[in-house]
Amino acid sequence: MAPAESFLSLDCFLLLLGHGGGQLAGEAPPRWRVRRQDLDGLDGRITGPGEAFLGIRLHLRRRWRRGCSIVRQQCRLLLALDGHPNRALDVERPGPSLERLKVPLGLRLLIRPPVGWHRIERRGNVRAARGFRPRSLELLSGERGKRHEDTIATHDGQREGRGGAGLQPTRAARVQTPLCNERDARDDQPQHEADRRYACAHDGIIITEASMRILLLSMPDSFEHTPILAVRMPNGALASLAGNVDPHHQVAVADLVVAHDRVRETVTRLVQEHRPDLVGFSVMTFQRRTAHRLARLVHTLVPHAHIVIGGYDPSLATEAYEDPTLGIDFVVRGEGDLTFRALVRALEQGDPVDDIAGLSWHDGQRFRHNADRHVTRLEAETVRPPNRAARVLSGYTFMGRGVDVVETSRGCTYDCSFCAIIEMRGRNFHTFPLERVIDDIRDARARGGNVIFLVDDNITLDVHRFTALCEAIIDAGLNDDEFIVQAMTSAIAQHGTHLAPLMKRAGFRYVFLGIENILDEDLLFLKARAKNAAREHGRIVGNATLAAIDHLHRNGMYVVGGLIVGNPDDTVASILANLAFARRYVDWPYIQHPTPYPRTPMSKEFRERGLIVNERLEEWDGTTAVVKTAHVTAEDVEFLRWRAERWMKVRHLPRAMVHYPRFALRHWRGMLAHTFRGATWRSFVGLEDARATFHRYKAVRARERDYLDEDVL
Repeated sequence: MAPAESFLSLDCFLLLLGHGGGQLAGEAPPRWRVRRQDLDGLDGRITGPGEAFLGIRLHLRRRWRRGCSIVRQQCRLLLALDGHPNRALDVERPGPSLERLKVPLGLRLLIRPPVGWHRIERRGNVRAARGFRPRSLELLSGERGKRHEDTIATHDGQREGRGGAGLQPTRAARVQTPLCNERDARDDQPQHEADRRYACAHDGIIITEASMRILLLSMPDSFEHTPILAVRMPNGALASLAGNVDPHHQVAVADLVVAHDRVRETVTRLVQEHRPDLVGFSVMTFQRRTAHRLARLVHTLVPHAHIVIGGYDPSLATEAYEDPTLGIDFVVRGEGDLTFRALVRALEQGDPVDDIAGLSWHDGQRFRHNADRHVTRLEAETVRPPNRAARVLSGYTFMGRGVDVVETSRGCTYDCSFCAIIEMRGRNFHTFPLERVIDDIRDARARGGNVIFLVDDNITLDVHRFTALCEAIIDAGLNDDEFIVQAMTSAIAQHGTHLAPLMKRAGFRYVFLGIENILDEDLLFLKARAKNAAREHGRIVGNATLAAIDHLHRNGMYVVGGLIVGNPDDTVASILANLAFARRYVDWPYIQHPTPYPRTPMSKEFRERGLIVNERLEEWDGTTAVVKTAHVTAEDVEFLRWRAERWMKVRHLPRAMVHYPRFALRHWRGMLAHTFRGATWRSFVGLEDARATFHRYKAVRARERDYLDEDVL
């Protein structure tokens, strides 16, 4: 056997270094095998009298009985010892765990391991959980519990910092240990129950579970009706994930919508700064192409990191993320708060993941899918508040004012055919306690949210609770800014007499009304007739839309009109009727085309009737017609909407100048340029056909969707 591969016991090795060996309490001396390796290129020499740097990579293999599970752990142990040359050793020890190992070096070592990768494999009835766990540590010496300042070895071997008790503690520079987590572990840091800690009775080795570095990204793709110039909303789901992992982890949340024009540079910088062990994406269907490209980019930048995907699209089309070239390890299906927390704990502790509900995972050969997770009852407060402090980017604005999102409830009991919410979580409705909601609004305001968007799926399902929320906002003195909310026409129409004035007092300015369509036959296809019906004495007596709009307008609120045109049996006349209604009654149009999102009821009918004409998912953003009707082509449907909608938006500009004068005066040219993309002076004077302008607009929109050039990957 070559000298570089010779083995000797750790006890003998420590004796050779002039230190006593160690053993497990109550057990025979451990049999460690040490493989000597030459790492002369490791730039970590400590300069100074009689001091040198010794890097030891420990390959710890911990075994226990749990269905024949084996957890392999790897850590990098950085020791500073006197008078020994710069060298590195690979130490491999089978058998019992290291939890009670005493090494009388007069040192205390705190090992804090971030997870590098974790893979579960199932062969028959035997389950093997494999985990690669690079560990970093702080070197403590002298009096028990005393922490010395870190000394970072620079590339040329020079160092700065102070030590104590005749020993200079050190941390290897990142260039030397690219997988090493350098997070400081303070003695007074609170330890969560999931952060297991093992300590010796005397000075020795303390092993704790990992503090993981987590980077959560939302996609830069935005909707046509919320131009980035005016609206840059944060992703509330990512802040909720950050708030629901155990607090000792380091979580960074980055909403790429605020860096839409420099996505690759921003992601590269964030990865270099945070060195994540786990990277998570939140994805909608029209963002799938960008998510795939980002996954490949992240896998290239940090190949050791786990990649986790969640959101509507992965939940309903998990198969779209199973391509092994994407490097995706896990898919979180449905609500992610508890599933993601359980996944992080499993990775942290080296546990199997095949019992985590709501999780799909790659076993090294193919994806496996665990059972679905039941919908979380928010009343039980098992979902913690969001952690907005985890956001590492800034620039969230609504018309120049700081904006944030707050969630007060989840779910809806209606079964609209176009809605992905029902497919993802079923027909149910759960609410957070109002005290928590008010605290959450305070937190959002404290972090610069002067405009609060209540992002509930259907907050007006419980009108009495919504009324109580408005009163609570007023009583708490939080009504001096403004609120945006999505509401149901029937609820506003039926209770608007007392509800609309209360909403105005609470600070609501924009109300998104789910009008959907003004024609009964279209409402039947959309399965949205019930929620838009006016009722008297329990009986439907007509459409509630006009009454709801009237209540809101009488109380000085603006209606964002959500309509859907281009349904399977729509004609040009029916489309124009809806556009005329929007032109007359709504303040800001939010007109969309039916889009066959995965597993929604409408998608089945469109496919059966052969009406889907565009399978480019990046264009499935609601404002690109990807389906034709039985009477109108997809291009004509979109052209009719585009031509009418531009002038509706211009009509709202004077009102925006009243409420947001500084923003409007500064950006009115940009807002007009966005609204009339593709237009030229020839378009405005009638020297050019509107179709030519429309085609230029389509070309501009296609370029806007290309946030990450695939060639650079």
